[in-house]
Amino acid sequence: MEYNLIVACDPKGVIGKDGKIPWHFPEDLKFFKDTTANSVVVMGRNTWESIPYTRRPLADRLNLVVSATMAGDDKHGVVNYYFPDYTPMVVLPSMDRLSDVVENQKLYDKVFFIGGASIYKWALENVKLDNIYVTQMDKEYEGDTFIPMSIFEHFPIQGKVGDFEIKPNSLEFFDGYARFCFTRKKGPSPCSI
Repeated sequence: MEYNLIVACDPKGVIGKDGKIPWHFPEDLKFFKDTTANSVVVMGRNTWESIPYTRRPLADRLNLVVSATMAGDDKHGVVNYYFPDYTPMVVLPSMDRLSDVVENQKLYDKVFFIGGASIYKWALENVKLDNIYVTQMDKEYEGDTFIPMSIFEHFPIQGKVGDFEIKPNSLEFFDGYARFCFTRKKGPSPCSI
């Protein structure tokens, strides 16, 4: 299983304001869609609720939403939902059950942690990530939700730092933002969550 984190942020780590992304770049949304297609996406309740109603669950992905609130009275189990297009959505009461669900599903071999702040923090502290995909805005935005700045400790200054290096040919510049990917130096390896 390959474990990835994908994030869009401003230079200070802003990822949201009032439950929404404070910028709109259709090309980056397409990159997100294409990159996370045919994978497991892990998100918190606020990220789930920030997705427009008509676009959730995210198609062509197993949607895992971590939320004690949405799990209701079943604090130890897993709640499964299927939408009219048969897109699966699973509610986990906590990250404790993530490994069971991810390792037992047989459709996808990639997992993407897609937000919000607590999901990113948990992934950075508990998962041996294979790739970190970053879209960084050129300017600062007002926000109330931030990615933990510890993610930037992994970013190379001269191309390599710690366990990560810039993925070849991944650095791209656009009008208003840049995109890059860090990959684990030794290549993908099994992850124990």
